[in-house]
Amino acid sequence: MSAQQTGRVDYKHLGIQFTIPDGWVGQEIDGGFLMGHNSIPGLILLSTHEYQTLNQLRAGAVEAFNDGNGSSLVIAGQLESLGNNALGGEYQGTIEWQPAKAYGIGLINPHGTGVVILAATTAAQYGPDYKRFAQQVQQSFRFYKPDHSQVVATWKPFLSGMRLTYMDSYYSPGVGSGGIGGGYSNERIIELCSQGHFFFSSSSEMTISGDNVSGWDQGGGQGQGRWEIAVNAGGSPILRLRFQQGEVYEYVLSRSGNELYLDGNRNYRTQAEYCR
Repeated sequence: MSAQQTGRVDYKHLGIQFTIPDGWVGQEIDGGFLMGHNSIPGLILLSTHEYQTLNQLRAGAVEAFNDGNGSSLVIAGQLESLGNNALGGEYQGTIEWQPAKAYGIGLINPHGTGVVILAATTAAQYGPDYKRFAQQVQQSFRFYKPDHSQVVATWKPFLSGMRLTYMDSYYSPGVGSGGIGGGYSNERIIELCSQGHFFFSSSSEMTISGDNVSGWDQGGGQGQGRWEIAVNAGGSPILRLRFQQGEVYEYVLSRSGNELYLDGNRNYRTQAEYCR
């Protein structure tokens, strides 16, 4: 369990700073940051989002939240503007199966990952103070350009000019007379050119009772887009591919010695062949 914190909290990889209010203590949890108080019932929960505009944030804020484990909240009224980068509103529903109410604030981060602040308690104990708690945290936030220099310095030389190949296959011959067999084969190749562009190709083949489906996509010229090393909201290094058509693919990077893993799957690292 993470140690309890007070005072200023700084996440350099996200470019986010905020202050835990006096009398509250906080700690990191999976997917967020949780604050509690010795005498005030309820909690203040911080989580992240990737919305880049207030219109996107507004659309996301009115969607129902349900974690499938007894916590479900829906907007209860109109959203209100809380400055040029924030929206707020009251929510109602359940938290861990108990009737609950909350005041939520969504913040747009001009440099990337945004934040949601949720001050919540039981429905019976909720009052105007919870909006004040959420706004107190909101007013302490400072966003700045994230510092990914160390991550980039570690990963870019390791990946630049390399071909990353992922392969996965399975085949079952079927069982008994007339048994149905089948299988699949997947391959993905990413070439990361030192000039900053990439080539991407993927093929998949599935066979079921003789049916065959396959696909292949391969770039040309100056590649299919630009690649970069970044850090996700959880602090993990990622490989980000920005395709010319607007699509963005992201893969969490990890390694064991010279063995490379994308999203936990082994990828073979060899010299690129298409880069010029």
